[in-house]
Amino acid sequence: MIDVSEISPYLDLSNKLTPVDYLMIKRFTKVKRLRPGDIYISAGSSQQKIGFITQGILRTYFLEPSGDEITIMLRCENQIIASIDSILLRQPSRFYYEAIEHAVLIELDYHRAKAYIDADNRLAALRHDVLLGLLLQTVDRLEDFMLLNPEERYTRLIAQRPYIANRVPDKFLSTMLGITPVSLSRIKKRLKQKGF
Repeated sequence: MIDVSEISPYLDLSNKLTPVDYLMIKRFTKVKRLRPGDIYISAGSSQQKIGFITQGILRTYFLEPSGDEITIMLRCENQIIASIDSILLRQPSRFYYEAIEHAVLIELDYHRAKAYIDADNRLAALRHDVLLGLLLQTVDRLEDFMLLNPEERYTRLIAQRPYIANRVPDKFLSTMLGITPVSLSRIKKRLKQKGF
């Protein structure tokens, strides 16, 4: 059985969820363990699940017609991972969600929990806040692409999440930054010379 109180620190929900809410969450959650390379959600999947990452890093990527994988997002401890396509639009996921290191998630079956959440205005508002947070992070990332050059995007990413440099392979980081691995290597070398 899951100790759902573990979720609270990750979402800062301790003052927002009641004991009854925690009992509900227990009914709709399970622990999911992933190995590196395991796909959590596949492109084309309509599964409505939300993962609270307690350990590990997952990436979101899509396949180009050439077969190249383009990483668009990284999620790690204390963050949520979900297919917005499936949750909000009720459409199959356009992306793959893959563990890039051993990962442990507390998984909420949103399809089963939705009716309970819909019936409680407080929980519905909380759901809105969580989903809005995910969307705002996406907008923030889009703004980075519009306003920053690749070196600035990299330095901002490392400043916000320093652990990424040592835990995420360059081939994933470079596609997420919109550059080649060779360009990323040059950026790292320049920044190292500057003492970054």
